[in-house]
Amino acid sequence: MNRTMQANVIIHSHSAASAMVAGTAAMVPIFGPIVGDMVGITAITVSMCNSLAHLFDRHLEAEALWRFAAVVAGWVFGWTMLKTVIGLAPGAGSVASAAITLSLQEATGWGIYSVFERGGDPTKLSKPDLKAAIAAGKLRAQTEKANYERAIAQLTPDERDEVEQLQKKLADRSVSEADKRAATDRIVAIF
Repeated sequence: MNRTMQANVIIHSHSAASAMVAGTAAMVPIFGPIVGDMVGITAITVSMCNSLAHLFDRHLEAEALWRFAAVVAGWVFGWTMLKTVIGLAPGAGSVASAAITLSLQEATGWGIYSVFERGGDPTKLSKPDLKAAIAAGKLRAQTEKANYERAIAQLTPDERDEVEQLQKKLADRSVSEADKRAATDRIVAIF
């Protein structure tokens, strides 16, 4: 599997995990999206960035990575506020929050990937450069989503179930970074 497809699997898996967290957090009005959403999704963003760095044989310092994820979380804070308002609608709020989060996380992932692809380090980007990378990532995410859908359609039902279970593991805050890396590696191996 080529690097771009591996990135596609990593990004989509982490995005799906983020959507699970957002959908669950939206069930707790107001505080769920603000607290649960931000903490859980920040941890998933760190895991995604680490996995993408690994694709490029890069090692990112943990402290820099958490600062970077906090900047990303701050940048999407406006979206979190929107999701908080949407979350007040029972049922539909959870679905909308998950969909918005999936889209944002995929854009973030492809933005990070493009920075690595150009030889850069996303943890060293200025806020405006980070916003530009994520905006570019949004366009690429639209293109790559079709590639991911074709790849997952080729998996057996058991493999799809295993991917889904591993994505849930990525969403679990109690799972260590090493175990999240192992889950990510297993998802890539399945594809």
